[in-house]
Amino acid sequence: MQSSIWPSGPLRPSVHTSRVDPTHMKGALDICLFLSATAVALIKEPSPIGQLAGSIFITVALFDSFKYLHKPLFFSVVSWGIGFAFELISLFVSLPFGQYKYIDGALGYMVLGVLPLAIPFCWFALGYLALHVGLSITPTWRWVPISACALMSFDVMFEPLASGKLWVWTAPGSAFGVPPTNFMGWFLVATIFYLLYHFRGTSQDEISSSAIMVFMLISVSCAIVSLMKGIWLSTILGLAPIAIISIFALLKIRNTPAAIDSLRMA
Repeated sequence: MQSSIWPSGPLRPSVHTSRVDPTHMKGALDICLFLSATAVALIKEPSPIGQLAGSIFITVALFDSFKYLHKPLFFSVVSWGIGFAFELISLFVSLPFGQYKYIDGALGYMVLGVLPLAIPFCWFALGYLALHVGLSITPTWRWVPISACALMSFDVMFEPLASGKLWVWTAPGSAFGVPPTNFMGWFLVATIFYLLYHFRGTSQDEISSSAIMVFMLISVSCAIVSLMKGIWLSTILGLAPIAIISIFALLKIRNTPAAIDSLRMA
């Protein structure tokens, strides 16, 4: 007779599994995105510390995209690749941005001696932030020109501030010393990689209000520095559309119950 002290089935060890709450993970990434963006915003001159802060910010943005985008790798590759290709083309044939050259050492390692490797990563990081601005307003294809406009507006404000520090225009233009084709080039490049991403499908992407606010944070910090240097017109022309579009985007998120508002993760 079998003793009742023996189990009737196989022994199963008690295993306690712990899973990281996705909500907490997103909240932590949002905080890191804010902190790294703030560090970048505080850098006023090209320096190794600035390059380190920029690298951390881009890395955090990459991790953040994997939490919010359905196809983050595709967006990363497309935005990086399109940005890289058009920058390189423009440096050799002056289209679409114009005639310019990067200052050696200002942004780290130079590909082919002409293009800082950091630049296509900046296309990705800024493009990722602006993507949320457009997508939060409309899920249709119309988000593409909205996000592209936000990105171009940032360049309108940033160009006069960075020219002479990070790059120089060998053929200055009439728009604050910048060729008008440069701004059209920004809109074109952003539109191309946004459209490519849109055609892959964005219906399962989640909207990050933190990404929108970080985009505003970087834009406002840039505007403050520009105004302190007496650069008024380009600052107003660049910051005004960013502020209008971004605030409208945040209000749209707040009034949309189905939206994933990362502010609720705190």
